[in-house]
Amino acid sequence: MNKADTGKVMDLENITWVTNQRLCDKGLLEQAKIVLKANPRQIILREKHLSKDEYISLAADFKALCEDINVHRGAIHHNASIVPKHFSSLI
Repeated sequence: MNKADTGKVMDLENITWVTNQRLCDKGLLEQAKIVLKANPRQIILREKHLSKDEYISLAADFKALCEDINVHRGAIHHNASIVPKHFSSLI
């Protein structure tokens, strides 16, 4: 994560974050807590290896995390056809 000289996480408002939980040592949701605080412009929840049910479960957990840390960015799903419509407002 980029940090300014002050040690604070830099604002990433022009950055698109594309998830890949296979690259997250601590897990995707733990990494998301860090990245979302940096205010990315948009998020692509792209976990193609998950089954439909696993993906929907992850999307629900991700949405809850966004709500917990008061992030109101939309997410783009790699396969929007499998995500219930009630997720589209936040994630």
